[in-house]
Amino acid sequence: RMRHELELTVGSRDALPGWILAKGDTIFVQIGSDSTVLCLAQSPTLASTLIDHPAPVALHVKIIAQRLSKFCPGKQVFVSTDQVEEESSLFWADICRQLREKVDEIRKADTVA
Repeated sequence: RMRHELELTVGSRDALPGWILAKGDTIFVQIGSDSTVLCLAQSPTLASTLIDHPAPVALHVKIIAQRLSKFCPGKQVFVSTDQVEEESSLFWADICRQLREKVDEIRKADTVA
């Protein structure tokens, strides 16, 4: 299975949907609903925000992309979200931690397969 559904939880908020798609040397991560991509970041090749947003979310999404690419050497990582109203650093740090755990789980499963 290439696409792995996510249910991200931060504090007492409702679970946030999303998914991780791992295909070859590329990892795509969607935080929030599928229908809208308001911010998209890529790392490490360009280490840039491809779809920028004026809110602080662009920086948080770029940081997540960079951290995941360091965690997965040799992989091109794309991270997109529709959660542009969320400015809390703690929120994004918690999301990043959960994504790393899920990516690690996917990598271990791929090694076994």
